[in-house]
Amino acid sequence: MGFLDSLTGSNIGKATTKAIGQNGVLLNNMQNAGNSIINTGEAQSAGALNQAVSNYDPYLAAGKSATDMYSNAVGLNGADGNAAATSAFQASPGY
Repeated sequence: MGFLDSLTGSNIGKATTKAIGQNGVLLNNMQNAGNSIINTGEAQSAGALNQAVSNYDPYLAAGKSATDMYSNAVGLNGADGNAAATSAFQASPGY
């Protein structure tokens, strides 16, 4: 057993070789378990994010409605749009 044996790995014994094999199996099992946990968490996170995004749908619809009415009021939708904005204003409680 010389100096070069430790550099080349030729001094590795049977017990060390066996331990390397066992550790490889354990690492592989842990990797598979970790990947499974990550995949489950990813699926649950995607569902939660989709729900969070859909919670803003009423505000999106209200914003689109307000934008349409503003476009009517400034005349972007023609005479019919302007008439719709005028009638909506006249129907408001403060008029």
